[in-house]
Amino acid sequence: IMAFWGAPIPNENAEMWACLASLHMQAEIEKKVQPIFAKFGQALQVRTGVHSGERLVGNIGSSDRLSYTALGDTVNVASRLEGCNKIFGSRILISSVTREFISENNFLLRFVGKVRVVGREAPLPVYEVHCVLSDVIDSSCAFDSNRALGGVELAAGEVTSVYSMHSPNSR
Repeated sequence: IMAFWGAPIPNENAEMWACLASLHMQAEIEKKVQPIFAKFGQALQVRTGVHSGERLVGNIGSSDRLSYTALGDTVNVASRLEGCNKIFGSRILISSVTREFISENNFLLRFVGKVRVVGREAPLPVYEVHCVLSDVIDSSCAFDSNRALGGVELAAGEVTSVYSMHSPNSR
């Protein structure tokens, strides 16, 4: 499933909405894990990659099959980040580009490392989104570093950063 914000109508908080949607999706999946596992013997897992930038958006296809979609490097990077969740044992990864836009929006983030994305020379710093910061205060966000690391040994994986709405950084 691919979702995008900011087209056709511009949205100054697209990154925040993408992260909130990802967290909401994870919460809904958690409610369904046990029944699905009991019925099929398989755990249901959903992973999300979020990246920000320019992309081509519009109706693509022919008169027989038309799709409103997004294409470009930004979409490809988001897809690669989704796949990187398997390596890091995470569920929601965002790029450092996206992090620049959400730092003021109350998310509990963890730097997990730098990844080399196919087609790019420089490694891209990535962060795991754990929850909305206000959820930490009311204890509905359990930060489990063992689950978050998923057995992957990363020196940077131990670092937890909190970015609040009162950050001096602005968009």
